[in-house]
Amino acid sequence: MDVEVGQAEPGSAAGRMVLTARGLGVGQRLPHAAEEAARANAVTRLRLDTRSDLAEARRLYARNGYQEVVPFNDGRFADHWYEKVLT
Repeated sequence: MDVEVGQAEPGSAAGRMVLTARGLGVGQRLPHAAEEAARANAVTRLRLDTRSDLAEARRLYARNGYQEVVPFNDGRFADHWYEKVLT
């Protein structure tokens, strides 16, 4: 598993998660851990992007409250963009 997070603008962060541990429940724990770390660093909004062929990732984001939004980057492999406002 690889997680990459960078501050996109004050109060928000953009990240990338690459999972190679399918079937171990890591995917469900990962968004929660990323959100806890973001809150601890005063980040109020998380943004993610993914490819169209990664249906599992898109379902994971939706299940965890991420909303599909307009594109916020020009990532080479980005087809779908998501955002979650943290409370």
